[in-house]
Amino acid sequence: MKFAEVAVDAPAGRDRTFSYSIPDHLDIVLGQSVKVPFGPRTLQGIVFAVVDAPQVEETRDIADTLSADALLESHQLSLARWISEYYLSSLFESAALMLPPGGRFRPRTFYSLSPDVDDVAEAANSPHQQRFLEYIQRHEMVDAGRLDRALGPNSRSVAARLVERGLLESKVRSSSRQMTHKLVEHIALNPEMLEEIGVWLKNAPRRAARQATLVDALLEADAPLPATEARKEFGAHNVARLRERQWLTITQQRTDRDPLAGQMFDPESAVCLTSQQQSVTDAVCAGLDHPDEAPRTFLVQGVTGSGKTEIYLAAAERCLELGQRAIVMVPEIALTQQTIERFA
Repeated sequence: MKFAEVAVDAPAGRDRTFSYSIPDHLDIVLGQSVKVPFGPRTLQGIVFAVVDAPQVEETRDIADTLSADALLESHQLSLARWISEYYLSSLFESAALMLPPGGRFRPRTFYSLSPDVDDVAEAANSPHQQRFLEYIQRHEMVDAGRLDRALGPNSRSVAARLVERGLLESKVRSSSRQMTHKLVEHIALNPEMLEEIGVWLKNAPRRAARQATLVDALLEADAPLPATEARKEFGAHNVARLRERQWLTITQQRTDRDPLAGQMFDPESAVCLTSQQQSVTDAVCAGLDHPDEAPRTFLVQGVTGSGKTEIYLAAAERCLELGQRAIVMVPEIALTQQTIERFA
């Protein structure tokens, strides 16, 4: 039997993994997202290693997989270990920074009235419990967060007691932000209506000139046209009119997301540092060139706009020249556009 060392989404064991046995029906790989039992709960975990022997004598089985394949590669797991050790963050949270959109599993608890409850007023032990049960009865199924907002911060403890009494049922479902493919609506002429379209085109009234132009454009096009562009160029009303006549076929085509689409960037000339900036940059780069002879840590102080970022970027460039790596962290959301322009 194989075992997996899993970093679990829990405060316990900040910098460690937990051993789980791998059931025969699961094919577990390094960097995979899994669902594991942890105390009374089921939580998300990330597989950091697949081993032959566990850390403890008794292990629990991995409940299920949350991803078909690995979400993180070995070098990302190594980076997560370094982040956890250096910044004293949990191993899971360090790895979760690199998960793709939708890769974070967040369990949500939903409550519903037990089918055995016939009379809410009779089942409740207090007016507060009655209001609680009546609220859930009205909404059929309510998640714990909504209960907190509607009935107060102690609602979860009340719900837990009602579950113990058999008056409520609870279910745990996963909630994650899913990233889907971007689909763009395209239009083309309906091949079954081409004869009718041809007859109309020969006798198209003057008031329908833009509709005729749209039909010509679709006839000449080698592929379906994006509906948004067609509406912009020929008018949304004219596209709608052709659609009402069933002259158009509508398809959804997948397109790649490009955050830089439509943006133009002028090539930026080399930044000329001031004498003070250059002096600091030289000292930092000397430390990178000769790490055993110079200090490894530098504190650069300066008012806003004094050029600290330029010094850091120059140091990052030197790191790359030396075959090393650097991380650029943008401290303010207002600098997003400037950063995009710099690196795009």
